[in-house]
Amino acid sequence: MDFNNETEFMDMMDEISGWLELPKVYLPNANRVRLLYTVCEKLQKLLDETYSCGTVFTQPCPLGSGDIIISFDASDLVVYNIPNFFEAVLHLDNFEITSNPDGTIHFAGILSGVFFVTPLPTD
Repeated sequence: MDFNNETEFMDMMDEISGWLELPKVYLPNANRVRLLYTVCEKLQKLLDETYSCGTVFTQPCPLGSGDIIISFDASDLVVYNIPNFFEAVLHLDNFEITSNPDGTIHFAGILSGVFFVTPLPTD
């Protein structure tokens, strides 16, 4: 694939968007669902221990990939126990901590493979 060739790149993007539009079946991956619960529980415990006034939320990845986004907004995040923080984020595929315009912090992480995704056959 030549990414300098706009036509080839747009063809690839059309193929990807076509896949995203297909109806899909989502089947839970039991091991990853348990891991999701554990990660959320550990992150919420960190927030509660530091009185950071935050609640952990989950939502499906908008790309329909079977991944789950784990996030929270909090007044602050002071980590006193680094091993506990490490355990909380260890299984995330990616995470970031950024500041919000109102001075609070935003944490977002991805846990991949929580659902197996299978496109439905089309006629």
